[in-house]
Amino acid sequence: MAKNNKRRSVGKRKPPSNNTTESRSSKKQMSTAAIETVKSIVNILKPYELSQTQRLRTYQAMMLDDAVGAAFSANSVLIEKAFSNYSVSFNENSETSKQAADFLSWNLANMNGQTVRSIARSAAEFKRDGLAPFEKMFRKGAGIWKDFWTIDKLSYIHPLTLDQKTPFTVVDGGRTVIEARQSTQALRNSSDMFSAAEVGKYPKGYIPIPRKKLAFMTYSATDAQPFGSSPFDSCYTAWREKVLLQDYTLVGVTKDFSGTPVLYLPESILAEASSDPSSPSGVMVEQLKANMANMHTGDQNYTILPSDTLSENGSGAKAFEIKFLGVEGGGKAFNTTEIIEQRKKAIYNAFGAANLLAGDGSGGSYNLMEGQNTIHAHYVERDISVIEETWNTDIIPQLFRLNEWGLSLEDFPKIVAGDIEPVSLDEAGKFFNRVMRSLPAVPEVVNHLLELQKIPYKIPAGTSPKDIREMLFDFQEESKVGGGEGSSGTGGSQNGGQSDNNSENTA
Repeated sequence: MAKNNKRRSVGKRKPPSNNTTESRSSKKQMSTAAIETVKSIVNILKPYELSQTQRLRTYQAMMLDDAVGAAFSANSVLIEKAFSNYSVSFNENSETSKQAADFLSWNLANMNGQTVRSIARSAAEFKRDGLAPFEKMFRKGAGIWKDFWTIDKLSYIHPLTLDQKTPFTVVDGGRTVIEARQSTQALRNSSDMFSAAEVGKYPKGYIPIPRKKLAFMTYSATDAQPFGSSPFDSCYTAWREKVLLQDYTLVGVTKDFSGTPVLYLPESILAEASSDPSSPSGVMVEQLKANMANMHTGDQNYTILPSDTLSENGSGAKAFEIKFLGVEGGGKAFNTTEIIEQRKKAIYNAFGAANLLAGDGSGGSYNLMEGQNTIHAHYVERDISVIEETWNTDIIPQLFRLNEWGLSLEDFPKIVAGDIEPVSLDEAGKFFNRVMRSLPAVPEVVNHLLELQKIPYKIPAGTSPKDIREMLFDFQEESKVGGGEGSSGTGGSQNGGQSDNNSENTA
């Protein structure tokens, strides 16, 4: 009985008043689980974006970034430039080697819709994907080579079209690649429709391409990693952080443009809303807060406020007021622009292209720029040597094996890429002016000089030194003699000595 009375007494207690500190405090959660930092976001995304099935797609997304795209394009342009003025080298002391070089030159000039330059541009994709595979195709030639097998084309196979689960079949205990697997998902026409007839030929879902039909051009390949690795992996973290920081910077700029909305409400309404969120004042305050958030993000263009004023006669300041205040925080311990520039520099360094920073107005001494250009040239020359190596150790030897053309190792013709940045005529002139007296007066030397100057003439083979000297210009006025001994028909030792003392030649 006593217990029942106690229960009734508890049920009849008066509701708590709003006069205590506890009753006036907010009843909603005020704490937060904290916003993730840029570093933690990158660490979360990295395992997924660089996974085997996603990394190639991530590389494509990275290409849209200004820094990554500029560095990749700079490398590709220089590679194209080198193979735009390639040459075919051979053993000049062997008639067989000369004939083989003529055959190879004809092949390279008569490929089906391709040039050595266009193949080199496709090969430059290994800088992004780690591997640039080509399928080798041959056909019968024409003219004097009609009975010979010639290069039809090298068909580039984009790594994105390979089977994502098993792009290559490896056997012999992981020692040998026997085929590549191109997914039948690649068999689409311009309407994004599959060709049923083509897909039906490959019931396993992939097109097997035997290794002997493939030429692999790989970046940073090793015996254990024959498909190469991509510098995009090295600059992934810098790229992802740069993108996130740019997004955050844009949000800050947007806030500076629009301002932060600040809403002024009567104290009585705020007190009632704080004490009882379910009251009409509490519901109104919550709705107004939602409206402010939507206006700040651009999801809402306006809000409606009561027109009541603080004075009873309807004049004076309004009880409800909204203002937009600019962002005034100037005490940050970091500068997002500088951080973004640091990430951009890290991306350029991954490609050895720090010299591109000069285009961003970063400046620097001439010697520093020369050093950076040299480093970048080393990176690109390595890429060029990989492409040359594939031509000279895979494609060209197979071409001659198909034709049962027996050649010794020294008689094999080879593709040689041109210079990335040819020596200027001014520098070449200074060099040859210094060494002219030590060079033999033979057709090969003179023809090389003429080629450097892009003069369309060649001294016939077998021309004697005496005939060569008689062909050269003969300046009668001593002031017009421009070089050392041998540079003109009358150039003597005195003129050569004066040339050696010339400040231009000692530069």
